[in-house]
Amino acid sequence: ILTGGGNKLTFGTGTQLKVEL
Repeated sequence: ILTGGGNKLTFGTGTQLKVEL
């Protein structure tokens, strides 16, 4: 999921990857 605000790499369970740019 790409959303605005900060630079965050949050790894969820499994292969789920959330990236906030």
